[in-house]
Amino acid sequence: MAAAADELSGLKFGLSQFSATDTSGRPQFDDGENLAGDYPAVALVLGERHDVGQGHLYISSTRVIWLKDGQPDQGYFATFPTITMHAISQEPQPCIYAQLEPCGGVSQDEDSGEEEEMYPEIRFIPSDANKLQDIFENLCQCAALNPDPVDKDDSDGGEFFYNEDEVLNGVGSENRAALLDHFDAMLDDSDQHELAELTGEDPDRFADPEDEDEEGVPDAVHPSS
Repeated sequence: MAAAADELSGLKFGLSQFSATDTSGRPQFDDGENLAGDYPAVALVLGERHDVGQGHLYISSTRVIWLKDGQPDQGYFATFPTITMHAISQEPQPCIYAQLEPCGGVSQDEDSGEEEEMYPEIRFIPSDANKLQDIFENLCQCAALNPDPVDKDDSDGGEFFYNEDEVLNGVGSENRAALLDHFDAMLDDSDQHELAELTGEDPDRFADPEDEDEEGVPDAVHPSS
């Protein structure tokens, strides 16, 4: 049991422990945090095959919370900025697949032999696959409410790990525009940050030169009369 508890501490899979429940076993939300959807009978799987068990999935305006059935004090959550991508997947069975921010693990690339950061993978598997669409749309809506902060120290302007076709698969028309606007805003912020770094203290560095008509300018510049 100790090993399992260590695995679920968030050190390996990017999850944080959650135990703030009321007398009925439901989560207690922070001020300003709103419930978007709750789904019973949802299994949590870490990595490829670590089945934590059945539980209750809650999606709020700021995070995703999962509480284990019969042991609501053994719950886990991830805030939306730490979820780098999510999508509906059919492997190994219909589920919500998500990747979280790296949390210290590394893997070795088979071709180059170089070490790479590992992006923890988790899956939410509802017993009723018909709930997948609703879960996915709620995740998209709430993710759009929590844009990634711009890292001023990141010269690459940040990294985005999502497959647009996969992420937009199944999103209703009312959510598609909001999600695309969210991605565009993140890219615009990155572009502005990169331009500011290039220009530095000289905002006219890349401005087009103005025409000059001064003595000393080569004759070839001004046609003879």
